[in-house]
Order: sequence, then C-alpha cells, then structure tokens
Amino acid sequence: MKRLLLLGGHGFIGSQVRARLELHPEFAVSVAPPSSILDLTTASDAAWDALILDNQPDVIVNCAGRTTGNAEQLLEANALLPARLLQVLTRLGRTPWLVHLGSGAEYGSSKHGTALSERAHPHPLSTYGLSKLAGTQLLDLAFASGQAQGSVLRVFNPLGAGQSEATLPGRAAAGLRAARLERRTQLTFGPLGSVRDYLDVRDVARAVVLVAGLNSAPTLLNVGSGRPTRSRDLVEALADIAGYRGVLAETAPGSSRSEAVPWQQANIRRMRALGWEPCYSQADALRELWRGSAPAHLRPLEGPLTSGTPVSSSILQTAAAYPTVSPRTPKERTALKEQPAS
Repeated sequence: MKRLLLLGGHGFIGSQVRARLELHPEFAVSVAPPSSILDLTTASDAAWDALILDNQPDVIVNCAGRTTGNAEQLLEANALLPARLLQVLTRLGRTPWLVHLGSGAEYGSSKHGTALSERAHPHPLSTYGLSKLAGTQLLDLAFASGQAQGSVLRVFNPLGAGQSEATLPGRAAAGLRAARLERRTQLTFGPLGSVRDYLDVRDVARAVVLVAGLNSAPTLLNVGSGRPTRSRDLVEALADIAGYRGVLAETAPGSSRSEAVPWQQANIRRMRALGWEPCYSQADALRELWRGSAPAHLRPLEGPLTSGTPVSSSILQTAAAYPTVSPRTPKERTALKEQPAS
C-alpha cells in the first residue's frame, strides 16, 4: 500500500481527486488541511516539515493553486508553493513520487485546427498561465536533475459541479439560473467564438489517480478531451440542459484573454499510451455542472417570460426555487460538434 498525501484536496479538482482515491484501496490517503487552516503559501518551515514527517508519503499529489487573484497571489500559489515543496523534500532527504497539476493555459494559443502536444513551445498570454508555467518549469528542472521524481499534468478546461464563476461554464450556469428565476428572455455574454478543449473534471481525477500509481512516466502529460468545442456550442448545450429558451446574446464586452487565445485543443496521445481515456461525455459534465449549480427542487413555470434587469447577487443567494421551462426545439438548438479526438 502506498501512502499518499493530497495537497489542495478541498478545491474544485482536488475534491474530485479525493473522491476518486476513495475507490482505490491501494492508497492510504492523507489530505492536507484546507487553506483556511493551513495556508501552504505562507506556512512556516516547521509546519511544512510536520506535514511531511507526520504523513511519510510515498506519493504527493499537488492540486493546490489559484486561478484568480493578482499577480503576486498567483505567483505565490502556482510557482512558489511547488518551490517550497521541493525545498522541504530536499531538506528532509525525501523523494516521493510527485504529481503536480499544471494548466493548458501555459501553452497560450495554437494554430486553428491543430492540437497541442507536450513538445509545443509554451507562450502563456495571461498572468495565470505565466504563474503555472513557472511552477512547471521549476519541477521540470528538479526532475531532470534527479532532485525529484514525478510528472506534471497540464489540465485543459475541466467541467463539473462546483465550478467557479470565474470560468465561462460556471458563469453561464449562474447566469442561466438567474435568468430562469427572473423569467428573463435574454442572457448576455461576450463573444463566444473561441474554441477550447473541455473535459469532465472526473476524468481529470481519473488521470491524476492513474499517474499517482505509477513508478515512472513522462514528466509532462496533457489531460484534455482531445476535442475542440466552440464556446457558443457549450453555452447553448448548457442552456438546453437548464431548460432555458431565451436569447443568448453576444453583445457584452469581450474578454481580452479569450480573444488572445481563439483556439486551444490538447493532443492526449501520451496519456492514452498510459492507458487513460476520457470516459465521461461533455453532456455528462454539463449535467453535473447544472446539478451543482441549481437547487434540487424545480417548480413549473407560472406566467410568461419577460425581459428583466441585471441580476442581483442577493437573488442568487436567497432564491429557494426557480421556474422550469421546456427545452428548445431541435431547430432552436445548436448541438455540440463532434470533432475527431487527437
């Protein structure tokens, strides 16, 4: 049995990894305290030493990090935290197998219609991507020098329950919930022409657990679906699941980050060679996203839809129910495009 220490096990991806590990009795799992109790970016050397020495891990999985915040916060969580981990392990003379979560944002954009392999030169176009790349490069140097052993998993765009509203899918779910509640006939987004590689967060967890159980693996692995999806198609599919028949307008100001990266798709041949394959469909992931976003009790719609004003946060927090409407007709629905996987 391998002793495994999970860092960041209370976040969006980390909680799914924790749940997946429960299905694998070959691991004796310890989960680091949440950041509200032990903030690994500011923890003392003594606290770090205690975390390692008390758990004696054979494997460390690092799901800790930040997707939002200012440059200093992102650098601390995504680059300095793995640097601290390496420093502690070196000081204690420990070389557990490390599995660290990187990000597809490290690559930046790719040529339209092409899939990014691990050999692609990274050129991140956001502060988040830069901070994640810094963490990956620190670990890559440690792996190459023999200071540490393990693999970085570059995760593309995970989907699922509990997704942050800082992401397009999370923001769309919150907007659809509010539009249903207020019986609004239109929901407004920025431009939705960008293409991304979305996959179910449970498939990310499966990939993490698989690599955690290995004794050797490539030091860099892409984790994606291998399929490109236009953002408009994703939002329309989620609207269908939500039963929203209003207009999805694209008249809000666009995101500079999305405009800078019009196309991103993962090449996942390395992960497939290790025996991993996505097993959940995008529809599965969107249903989980909606279930995690919407109240369990739905009530039939009473009265017609009317256009409304912008949604207030208090409505989102206090609403106990919202009306149900019929899904779009096939002519109104834009199905998700099934592209060949890479």
